[in-house]
Amino acid sequence: RRVLRFCESEMYEKMDPDSLPADKCVATVDDEDVDDVYVDYVDVRPEFPGGRDALLSYCQKGLSTNKVKIEKGTYHIVFIVDADGKLNGPRIKGKEFEHLTKSEIELLHLVEDMPRWNPGQCKNGPVQTKEMLCLKIGRKGKVLSISK
Repeated sequence: RRVLRFCESEMYEKMDPDSLPADKCVATVDDEDVDDVYVDYVDVRPEFPGGRDALLSYCQKGLSTNKVKIEKGTYHIVFIVDADGKLNGPRIKGKEFEHLTKSEIELLHLVEDMPRWNPGQCKNGPVQTKEMLCLKIGRKGKVLSISK
């Protein structure tokens, strides 16, 4: 991962993203692929329509109608929220697709089917942002908590 630019178009190719000021909007690119550019540090983070409670409700409802029993555990789902709020490329952090469990695949479907989010904002404009949801699933496949 490398820093691509501040939103003001200043180039900072070799800086450590973690050393940058929190009030700056910074885009990074993964694997040198320009299509994977996303903004790390934004003025406003992307948000599910209706906020955290609505997201929890959506997940509870989606999993309650699911035919696959979701195993108890904590799942970290990474995805991109584009500038239009569409979710792209959901994946389970640290796992290749061929090694996913049925539970993990069902959680990815849940994220893929989510409505558009309110996109991240940088300098008063929408930007593509990488997000991660941490879903804690209890017994009987119930969502116990969600954090970002």
